[in-house]
Amino acid sequence: MDDNISALNEKYSSIVLPNTILMSCGIVAGVFGNATIIIIYIAHIDDKKGDRYFIPILAFIDCLGSISNGLFYVIDNFYIFSFPSEILCRVLLFVLTFASGFSGHVLGAIALQRYLLICHPYGKQLTLFRRRLAVIVITFACIIYGTPLLIISGVETSQKTFQNRTFSTNICVFDVNPSTLTIVYFGSFLLLTTANITVTSVLYILIMKTIYKTLYEDKKLRKNLMKNLQHEKVSISGKDDIFNICIDHIDADEKTRKISVGSNYSQTKRSEHRLNIRTKINVMFMTIVAFYVLSYIPSIVILILTYTLKDFYYLQLPESLLNVWIFFARFLLLNHVVNPLIYGYFDVKLRSNVKRMCCFCTSNNRQQSSVVN
Repeated sequence: MDDNISALNEKYSSIVLPNTILMSCGIVAGVFGNATIIIIYIAHIDDKKGDRYFIPILAFIDCLGSISNGLFYVIDNFYIFSFPSEILCRVLLFVLTFASGFSGHVLGAIALQRYLLICHPYGKQLTLFRRRLAVIVITFACIIYGTPLLIISGVETSQKTFQNRTFSTNICVFDVNPSTLTIVYFGSFLLLTTANITVTSVLYILIMKTIYKTLYEDKKLRKNLMKNLQHEKVSISGKDDIFNICIDHIDADEKTRKISVGSNYSQTKRSEHRLNIRTKINVMFMTIVAFYVLSYIPSIVILILTYTLKDFYYLQLPESLLNVWIFFARFLLLNHVVNPLIYGYFDVKLRSNVKRMCCFCTSNNRQQSSVVN
């Protein structure tokens, strides 16, 4: 490697050191968090209803995405002007594209599953067979539209300007020899990504609308019920909130009857508990989708600006703006890293299992230390 290129690589890597640190932290957090999710969901959580079917799959892909995205970004930061390997360049670009696309499509499948479950509970649902079929279709689709990158991407030799110096570089790029065909390919990929984001967002808007309507009607029904109960003869017996409601006048054709609502009260509480859990799961997936959309928008905007601004090259930006530009260009990594935190915040079962594992590890360490002593 030319000494001048090595010096420029070192200069660039020192400028983008904050970005390198962030990317390295992203790799560690993404791998550790998603690996934990996979272990807990597979080994400790019994998902009989299938609400969490896609979570271990999504965690595996996010783990792969954290490694491929983070590794590519870190290598690129150290060897921006002399990427070390043509094969490594192509493989990393393929894997990070596959992982990002797979993650987005799985979130779309989750949105469809939640939409059918919430908005059309008595219609056709995503059965176990259909969920497996969806994963197979998504896998093949991502392989098909990612495979061209193994051919058209690579290390491009070109003249670049950095620090007021123009020199020959070997940079890893998505398209070594731009042509009309490759422009159509990347344009189609961009449209597919935008369509996936749009459809997923629309489905969750409809889900939120249905949930809000259901909660509003439930609240209204409770309010009316309490008003009606105030006009009835109500006696409360026992310390366990067991209600005995005696209704004297119901209809002219009906006899006076007594209704014991102790069991109804407990059933209502169980229904409320199930509704709260389901609502939390829906909010969890909606939050994941929100971060998915937010992580894609800056990257797409940067991509559009890169190809639409004439005579612009980001390496010519001042050092502070260069870091900001790179940060938003690589914002996509957030989509793979943040999901475990969202799972842990919303999923009570996951949180309790994590606490149990931590307590188990702590007790084992104490036992080992006591034996040693």
